[in-house]
Amino acid sequence: MSEITKKSDEQQDAEAEVESFRKDLGPFVVAAETTRMAMLFMDATEPNNPIIFANDSFLSLTGYSCKEVLGKSLNFLMANGSDAEALTRIKAEFEGLSSSGTEVLYRRKDGSEFWAALFVSPVRDAGGNVVRYFASLIDLSKHKEDEVRSRMLIDELNHRVRNTLSTVQSRAVLRPGEWELKSLNPFRSALAPSMW
Repeated sequence: MSEITKKSDEQQDAEAEVESFRKDLGPFVVAAETTRMAMLFMDATEPNNPIIFANDSFLSLTGYSCKEVLGKSLNFLMANGSDAEALTRIKAEFEGLSSSGTEVLYRRKDGSEFWAALFVSPVRDAGGNVVRYFASLIDLSKHKEDEVRSRMLIDELNHRVRNTLSTVQSRAVLRPGEWELKSLNPFRSALAPSMW
């Protein structure tokens, strides 16, 4: 069977599963389809948890079409697929070992990168077995840009404070038992001694 036919069969199966979700979960799936948050369902019974549903917000965020993501592992989006630390955090998210989500650097179809917070929850069948994973991604791009801008402002402030302190230190001379300020200002003598 050709790869194209196989992918088409996988896609049909995935679409059938989503249709089954609609019947079983009704309003929940409709909400997942229409929300502004990027959301996915992944098959927990298959190796690498292939994507079986991606909403329009996810497709918009990543730039991929539904056909391009169905059947693939979420990790195909990682900017650096060999980042062991990120893979460990993602695995912990799938295993339920994280309660706060994890930040991952992903790559869009156009090659641009974006940070997203990944949250994963298991979906269990009547017997308690994990059969699906529900994942949501929150785009952190603006947050990361603000973080960089804040870091730059803090660095600039620290630089200016250090310069000011250096200037003050160069003008202050410690004499036994007293402080005396030396000023380069020629008008210092016009100021009242009580100000020094």
